[in-house]
Amino acid sequence: MVYVTFDDGPAESTIELLDLLEELDVPATFFWVGAQMLKYPDAVRATHKRGHAIACHSFYHQTSLLKSKENFRRETERFNRVLGEVLGYPLEVRMIRFPYGSSTTTPEVRRYARESGYLWIDWNANNFDTHPDYSRNTQAMLAAAMRTSGDRDEIVMLMHEDKRRTREMLPALIQHYRDNGYVFDILTPDLDHYIPGVSMGLPIQREIRKDEE
Repeated sequence: MVYVTFDDGPAESTIELLDLLEELDVPATFFWVGAQMLKYPDAVRATHKRGHAIACHSFYHQTSLLKSKENFRRETERFNRVLGEVLGYPLEVRMIRFPYGSSTTTPEVRRYARESGYLWIDWNANNFDTHPDYSRNTQAMLAAAMRTSGDRDEIVMLMHEDKRRTREMLPALIQHYRDNGYVFDILTPDLDHYIPGVSMGLPIQREIRKDEE
């Protein structure tokens, strides 16, 4: 299984990426910045309409989210409020990827996220499209994505939707996975297991209910 994920959007190029994903017949999970949703509302509506998953990547992509439970609550509530305003109806997101990954936050905030019913999740594969040694070379990014994926049974691939070369390398990467027997799916807060090699936290409430059954 491969979970294709994109961070930091939506962006000016999101619609172009959606068209490419449709051509490739691949669903994706978008970890978005709330302030960006205000800039590109058409991209938000198109992404939701086409069946991709929308998740939180904070409101401003600043480290304030990482510092306290109150900041986490404020950022996520604002994200959900703006998402509902853009879509025209409420849609509560309960999945988050912390800016810069979970290692930059605290155990207190990570636990609070789980107590609040959130799935938080990082990644176990990366095309390094924000790294200067890779971002200017499509083939280097493709090689990095394949190398970090390895032969894992479940792959959570980190990419960024505003990177032109990521879009250029995506068809070859998808074909590589298909040639090796992988299928594709979106991440959801209902995920019921831990993915090897991925730092993540399942919602505590769901774990309790599962234990009680």
